Amino acid sequence: TLLYLYGIYIFLTLCETLLLMFGGLDLFSSILTSFSTAGTGGFSLLNSSLATCSTFNKYVVAIFMFLFGVNFNVYFLILMKDVKSALKSEELKTYFFLFVFSVLFIFINTYSMFSNIKEAFTESFFHVSSIMTSTGFSIGDINIFPTSCRVLFLCLMLISACAGSTCGGFKIARLIIVVKTIKRELLKAIHPNCVRSITFEGKKVEEDTVRSTCTYMLLYAIFIIVILFIVSFDKVTFSQAVNSVFTTFGNVGLCFDI
Repeated sequence: TLLYLYGIYIFLTLCETLLLMFGGLDLFSSILTSFSTAGTGGFSLLNSSLATCSTFNKYVVAIFMFLFGVNFNVYFLILMKDVKSALKSEELKTYFFLFVFSVLFIFINTYSMFSNIKEAFTESFFHVSSIMTSTGFSIGDINIFPTSCRVLFLCLMLISACAGSTCGGFKIARLIIVVKTIKRELLKAIHPNCVRSITFEGKKVEEDTVRSTCTYMLLYAIFIIVILFIVSFDKVTFSQAVNSVFTTFGNVGLCFDI
């Protein structure tokens, strides 16, 4: 299993390297950009990050950031020729839905700010992929985005992509369990005698796992509040404090207003 996972990692990295070279980058730049994408690190050779790259290469990096945000178990299932199970993944469907919704939301709210629709969609697609996967690459000034888009970006920083990927953040798998737990508790409030178990990927989740997941989320929130309070003493605005703490907790790197 370990060899398969390393094989998937190396294969995706090589594919991105070749595509970036096809898009005009030299071998050295292509390799380092691919390494930074694969590990969702976000460091670039240039101070402008990827803003000076061709549109083709921007999409290549954006797509591969998304691919490295997928749970590697999905790729493993595909290699095992169990494509049906891979495509039925609850986490993968949620990840894809959140990604598409975020791209469309950002695009609809910002397309009038750019010179053309193509540029607006590229900015939306790239930055959603970069922030949602905690990579941190950039192709433009993210400070131009309106408040509604910033709030969505901050949520994506904390949630991030799938468990079993190279991303940071809270992870979609935990989010699904927490949402289902909240739903169950609300149903219990209405129907006290109902017995309902939490399921994930078609399997029952043990109560110990549910409890530890909820505890993890609570600790996550508490630490954010505490660190936010500490950072507030550094003579920064409320917006700067929130943005810096959220991007740090999500291991993203991109930050508004700073």
